[in-house]
Order: sequence, then structure tokens, then C-alpha cells
Amino acid sequence: PTAIMVGTGKGANLGILVKSAQHLEQLSKCDTIVLDKTGTLTEGKPQVTEVYPINIGENDLLKYAGSIEQYSKHPLAKAIYTYVSDQGLSINTLDHFEMKQGLGLVGSFNGEVLLSGNKRLMEEYDVDLSSIDDLYKELSSKGKTPLFYSYAGKLIGLIVVSDVLKQTSKHSIDCLKDMHMNIYMLTGDNQLTANAIASELGIEAIGEVLPQDKEKHVRELQEKGHRVIMVGDGINDAAAMKAADIGISVDTAVDVAKESADIILLEKDLMVLEEGIIEGRKTYANMIKYIKMTASSNFGNMFSVLAASVLLPFLPMMSVHLIFLNLIYDLSCTAIPWDNVDEEFIAILRKWDASSMGSFMIWIGPTSSIFDFTTYIFMYF
Repeated sequence: PTAIMVGTGKGANLGILVKSAQHLEQLSKCDTIVLDKTGTLTEGKPQVTEVYPINIGENDLLKYAGSIEQYSKHPLAKAIYTYVSDQGLSINTLDHFEMKQGLGLVGSFNGEVLLSGNKRLMEEYDVDLSSIDDLYKELSSKGKTPLFYSYAGKLIGLIVVSDVLKQTSKHSIDCLKDMHMNIYMLTGDNQLTANAIASELGIEAIGEVLPQDKEKHVRELQEKGHRVIMVGDGINDAAAMKAADIGISVDTAVDVAKESADIILLEKDLMVLEEGIIEGRKTYANMIKYIKMTASSNFGNMFSVLAASVLLPFLPMMSVHLIFLNLIYDLSCTAIPWDNVDEEFIAILRKWDASSMGSFMIWIGPTSSIFDFTTYIFMYF
């Protein structure tokens, strides 16, 4: 308990709030991290970088885009709407608007269907994309997010949005990989875009993920024997965080996400997550030290008591002697929670292994009794 208390306190100083002591221990046992892309790996500030109109003028495409994106609160929609507004273009009011989760937006204007979204949405409405397929693949392979627009059943253009990686993302990922962590990025982007971003960071990517499917991907990793950390901050992340072995959110997340999380980061920074895992592994290491020292000391105390009975017949061991001996031992063990842990030990995921307990007790137990034996011999003579 003291080791966990110390670890929890150190975590709080680092900006890591642990809801329950057991979660800090569980954190040290996880070997896989699942991350959302937007705002976690990237800046979370997408911007329009390219506009490709098809059979209409660029301003006309932007007007259609602004007219439908104004109704959505999605980060990509906000970026496009802001871009259109900055151009000083007027937009229209739609007759109907609907959001298709994980696909895009559907609207109605002048009796015709207006679409904004990914390739799957266009395919669902039988929009022909053959004329722009090569451009779509080229943009996606560069890590950009292309959004299609169609009106009255015809493709009218493509708007490209990019969200740059945080400067600290690559270094943070490298540090986590040095700790033998498997890292997966979940994103609604197409698989080509997801692969391009993941390749830059050196992690695995799972693209075209619908919000309601995040929990499924977490459970699939668990079924493969992994212990999973899920990092999220949105309503759609709550179920996945509950399913994960450890759910982590940030202080700025929506209330549902924070309620589902086991650990809350005061900063949305992967470096803080890395420090949390290190602290969890240190706590676990010191707990193992305490267990081994306790077992070996009790084993050694048996020899001390036997030696006292043989060497000191004039002074039989009394209950108070044993209690006092145990008190001295307990006081010495209070230093263990603050003990340093070698970086080599932290770098590798450790699992509980009782096989080394016997040899540790046999060697350290009797060795720890040498001082007792020396004292008894001195008293005898």
C-alpha cells in the first residue's frame, strides 16, 4: 500500500490523476496503447490545404461546401466552414440536413441531394468517383484527408484537409516503443491516409474506423493476449475506454469520457503518458522488492530464532523480542517505496513470476540473519 501511495503521489505531481490505486499497478502491466489520431498525435487544428473543383468553379464548390458544413461540429467541418467564411463567400440555407456517423453529411438544397464525406458515403449514394480516383490515392498516400462533394448525384469536387503532427509525437512514440509498447492509431480516415501517418511515426494504423467500432477493435487486441490502454477524449471513446484494461482521458475531455476513464491526464501530451507508465512500472518493481524482502526476511528470522534458542539458553526468546524484531524490520522496509529502479528494469514489461522467490529466500534470508547470529554469539561469550 505504501508503494502505491507513493506512486500515486508522484503521478499527481506529473499531472496524472489516478482514480484508484489498482489502476496504477494495472498500468504497469499493459503492453499495448490505442490512440485516437486527432488532437492526440496531431495538433487537432485541421486546415484546408487544397481545393479541386470538378465541372464547376472553385467558388461554387466552396459555397456548396460551406452550406453543408455550417451545420456540423466536426473538426474537419469547422475547418472547411472557416476557410469558406475567410473567402468572403455567401452560403445557402439547406432544406434538410443529416449527419451520417463515420461517413459524412447529407443535405438537401433546391430539391437535390448535397453530399459531403468520405469515399464510402459516395459509394453508398452511387456517385461515380472514377475521374478523381488517382488523385484521391495520391493525396491519401501523403497523409492528407480528402473530402468528396457531390450535388444532384454528380461529383463536384474534392477539398483536402490536413492536420499536422505535434512536434513531440515522434519523440514520445519512440520513447514508448523503447519500453516495448505496441502502439495502434485508430482513425476514421481512409486506410491510405492512416498508413501514411502511421509510417511517419513507426506505429500500426487501423483506418476507416466508425465511432461505434472502437470498442470492437480494443476487444480484438485483448483476444490476442494484449493488455490494452485506450486513450480518448470524446463521447464515442467512452465504450472503448471501459472495455480496455486501462482507460485514459484528459482533463479537457467531455464528462462522459472522464467518467469512463481510470486515469486522467492534466495535459494532452504523450510525454505525460510515458511518464505515467514509467511511474507505474517503478511502483510495481518496488512492490515486488517488498514481497521478496518480506518473504526472505521471515525465512531468515526462523534461523535467528532457532539460533537464539540454542546459543542463549539463559535468555529464552519472548513475544516482545519477536515483536520488536518485526518492528525494526518494518521500519527499514518503509524506504522501499522511494527506492530507485534501474532503467533496464523499467524498459521491459515485467510480469509476476514466483519462480525466483525460492532462490531469493534461500540466499538472502540466511544472509540477513548474519547480524542476528553475530549479536547472539557476542551475548553468549
